[in-house]
Amino acid sequence: MVKIKKIEISKFRALEPGSSFQLGDRITLIAGGNGTAKSTLLGMLCQPLGFSSKTKAKSIYTNCYDGIDLRTLKTIGNKAFKAEYSDVFRMSSSSDKPREHEYTIFFSGDNLNIDSFSNEQSLHIRSEGRKGHKIRFVTNSTNRKVGSGNFPHPVIYLGLQRLRPLATCPTHNICKLHSLEPKDEKYYIDNYKEIFVDTTTLSPESIVTKTFKGNYLSIKTPRFGSDSTSAGQDNIGQMLTAILSFKRLKERLGDKYQGGMILIDEIDATLHAVSQLNLVNYLIASSHELDLQIVATTHSLFLLKNIKKSDVSLVFLKKVDDKIKVANDVEYEAIEADLSAMLPNIKTRYQTSILFEDSVAADFFKKVTKGIFSEYVDIYNSEQANNDTCVSRGILKTLSGIAPKKIPELQKMIFVLDGDWSAPYHLNS
Repeated sequence: MVKIKKIEISKFRALEPGSSFQLGDRITLIAGGNGTAKSTLLGMLCQPLGFSSKTKAKSIYTNCYDGIDLRTLKTIGNKAFKAEYSDVFRMSSSSDKPREHEYTIFFSGDNLNIDSFSNEQSLHIRSEGRKGHKIRFVTNSTNRKVGSGNFPHPVIYLGLQRLRPLATCPTHNICKLHSLEPKDEKYYIDNYKEIFVDTTTLSPESIVTKTFKGNYLSIKTPRFGSDSTSAGQDNIGQMLTAILSFKRLKERLGDKYQGGMILIDEIDATLHAVSQLNLVNYLIASSHELDLQIVATTHSLFLLKNIKKSDVSLVFLKKVDDKIKVANDVEYEAIEADLSAMLPNIKTRYQTSILFEDSVAADFFKKVTKGIFSEYVDIYNSEQANNDTCVSRGILKTLSGIAPKKIPELQKMIFVLDGDWSAPYHLNS
């Protein structure tokens, strides 16, 4: 199988020259603040990959697709397994200049013609000028032999345009399924329900547009149709369509299948936290089944904290002195600490409740500690007027000795008993 190992950046906008962006074999999540080039990295990956939609020329880099006209291989939405330049980049006419963007993509795999690569099974990409004061990206610009351009590796790019509501498409049609077999219909519905924890009666239907959203599978229920689904439901429909497209591609190519790549911008957008986690777990399973590399950007700390670490690589982008640094193989705790450091005026309070038998003990505690724990503890005692926090004599002793064993939440509380009890003070935390 073909895999992309890393991108080495010579120069590209604010990304630090010499940076290396490493990809995992399964899922790679890219985290970072706004304006840290997360989406840019997706575009850099996508640009030199894909099955050609215009030429039948064989690639000099691999023989694995010899004899196959890659132009005939389409997604379920009848699109080529590639993305257009305009889908992945928004270049500035004032800031983005020709030859000011250079990077190298490194590959691994058993079906690579090593002698055809200029260096270590890698492709060099550089921006070049074109008419109209625009730029384009050229692969291996120093070697323009037939088949020496982009690498034939199937890719599906799901950009932020997918999040636009279907109702905003000036032209869209709901029609018969895109030649979907019954087993694929069942696959779509079963996984849709699992991601959303949904038990509703569902059936898939096709959405055909001539705009930014492309063509994909959606769902209808007895209560609503595809044109009134939520943004989250619509979003998941497009991701499931991408996976089904690779399932079909694998079946068609058979032994010649070499895996592929799905790129997702803002994977957590429009999704409930539970659905975010269910989606990533589903994508992990799909990446194993179909030998896919899935690279996605995210702002969800919940997702980063709760993913299965064994199949997910975390990359963190941080802006330092107008340069964006790339940190590979980071742990969630490092990301959380870094983001906390960016918010010095916001303190995380780990609140603990202390229950005193009476106000004398509570006041004594405040005097001895001089209030240094006031941000971190709530103090209650049996003499307070608030009936919700007032307890009678003897209740604390019972709670501290028995209840915490049966009620885990009470283990986070501190009980301080009155000294006139025959038993000594009992502290439970």
